[in-house]
Amino acid sequence: MKRLFAAVAVATLLPAAALAAPNPLAAELRQTMFVKDVELTWSFDDAKFTDEASYVAYKADAQQRIKAAVASTFANSPAGSEPVVFKIDVNQFSCASTGCSVRADVAVVQQSDGKELGVYHKVRGFQVASGGLLGVAIQAATKPDVVGITAANFAGTLRGKFDAKK
Repeated sequence: MKRLFAAVAVATLLPAAALAAPNPLAAELRQTMFVKDVELTWSFDDAKFTDEASYVAYKADAQQRIKAAVASTFANSPAGSEPVVFKIDVNQFSCASTGCSVRADVAVVQQSDGKELGVYHKVRGFQVASGGLLGVAIQAATKPDVVGITAANFAGTLRGKFDAKK
């Protein structure tokens, strides 16, 4: 639980720094591509959590839903003719009924030759209870879809980085 709150605190304090990073792909290049596939790998060393049934369930759910959220977010745009693959490498993850946090590097790779065109570093997605202890209690009672919200937030953050002018 403490680890989750620490991860969320870091995630909320650093978004301005993450957005300030330059876009690794020029606008002209971005418009020539379309997202053909989304792959997800898990480089986060989570061996110490694999004996926790809830963690294993959250991870399995997150793996599917992050991939699906990114694919859905980029399904129709950009609509160029060059197929690319988004290779998502999750390097931080924590999840509980009170919130989730994920951080990943996303490489944009040409499908034709495997050439890496650019990498979006430290793309974050999170969902956390607000309103202090009362908010945590309400969220624990209502059980919102923390994984779904986190996956959608991650896909939206990636879209924002992808669309950034610079």
